[in-house]
Amino acid sequence: ADQRPLASIEMKHILLTGFEPFGGESINPSWQIASALHGHLVGEAQVVAVQLPTVFQEALKALDSALAAHRPQMVVALGQAGGRTEISVERVAINVDDARIPDNARQQPLPQPAEQGLSQQWLRLTLLQVNRAGF
Repeated sequence: ADQRPLASIEMKHILLTGFEPFGGESINPSWQIASALHGHLVGEAQVVAVQLPTVFQEALKALDSALAAHRPQMVVALGQAGGRTEISVERVAINVDDARIPDNARQQPLPQPAEQGLSQQWLRLTLLQVNRAGF
C-alpha cells in the first residue's frame, strides 16, 4: 500500500471539455454535460470540466492551459453537432480550420490547416481499449 501522506498523493484527472454557446444559441449541450459531471469520480480519477471558448484561435490556448494545469490521464472533448440525436464518436481528426458560420469573435476561416505540419489522422484508439485501460 502507498504509505505517503494523503496530501502528497496526486489525484488522477479526466479532463472533460465543452464549449460556450455560439451561433446565436443560449446554451451549448457539450458544456451542460461537462459541467454536470465536474467533480465526479470515475474509478480513481476525478472529472475536471473546462469550458472552451468558441473562438478559433482561443480554444486551443485554453485547452493547452487546462492540460498543463490538470495533467490529465485522459481527455474527452465534447462538442455540439446540431441536428444529431445521438452521441457520436469522432474517428478522424482532419486538422482543418473551417466554419460554416462565424465563431464568437466573428471569425469564419476558409479551409486551412489548423496546425502546420500535421495531416489527417485516423483515431486508432477504440472505446474497448479505453475501457480496458480502466476508464
